[in-house]
Amino acid sequence: MNVYYNPGDDGAELNYGYRGTPVQIDLGFDASEDFHRYAIEWEPTGIKWFVDDKLIHERTSWDPTPIPHLPMQFFINLWSSRSEEFAGRLALEGGPAHSDIRSIRLQGHKRAGVS
Repeated sequence: MNVYYNPGDDGAELNYGYRGTPVQIDLGFDASEDFHRYAIEWEPTGIKWFVDDKLIHERTSWDPTPIPHLPMQFFINLWSSRSEEFAGRLALEGGPAHSDIRSIRLQGHKRAGVS
């Protein structure tokens, strides 16, 4: 999992400060063997990640990057990391790769004073 943070004003395209804060989490199972429910709860004071309704990671501090305060964008992709420590060695002989997604649900919450 990762948090990318751009400390610029809303809409700033090139004001990059903090790139990302990758964390590798051992789920205790092979996530590719079956569908699972993944959830992220983002609040002004922290971010929580869940798998199958179980809290697996929480960030509540500004270290190593701040908790994002600007509106977020949602992306889904399948990518290979260049970091062997983060994602393991890429097995080129196993390609091409694919990702199956059963459903997606985004639910936003309006903060007081924000439209």
